[in-house]
Amino acid sequence: MASELNCTQFTEPWPDPGTPGADDITIPWLINTVVKAYNPYHYYLLTSMVTFSFISNILIAIVLSRKEMRSSGTNVTMFFISICDFGCAVAGLIQVFVKNYSIKYSLAGIVLLHMTVDYLTVLLHASSLFLAVSLAFCRVMALKISNKNRSQWQSPKYAVRMAVGLCSPVVVSASSILFMNSVQE
Repeated sequence: MASELNCTQFTEPWPDPGTPGADDITIPWLINTVVKAYNPYHYYLLTSMVTFSFISNILIAIVLSRKEMRSSGTNVTMFFISICDFGCAVAGLIQVFVKNYSIKYSLAGIVLLHMTVDYLTVLLHASSLFLAVSLAFCRVMALKISNKNRSQWQSPKYAVRMAVGLCSPVVVSASSILFMNSVQE
């Protein structure tokens, strides 16, 4: 075990835990000190950041869902991104509050809830990233294509087609996670 290299050390292997050489290492001490200092504030910082994300994505979705804002493909894609990020914020809030009230995984329902929330988080976050790629692609194509075809790349219909086309493989690949896990009572 001592001959294996860890990711934080490039030339010297970590000594085995409990050996005399393990007591004199500065990096683990520094990491443990930072973690112990941050630990009491983690829940409050995490909750405030997720709540901010929740509120801001609601406001973004409200603004982008107005009729005059839906006439641009860019705004439609941004609306889909805000919906995905809103779903991630809801999943984060569920994780924070369920973890706060259920310390142990004593019930199969709690475990299934965590699996579902993790699945939705992966699905929505990956979809959000693919939608951002779609947004960048449509913007680049609209700038490079002649004026005659430019409106195609900026149309809301095309943005919806790109969103469905790019997010469908994400849904299929993320759904495979559900079949890889099982909960036994």
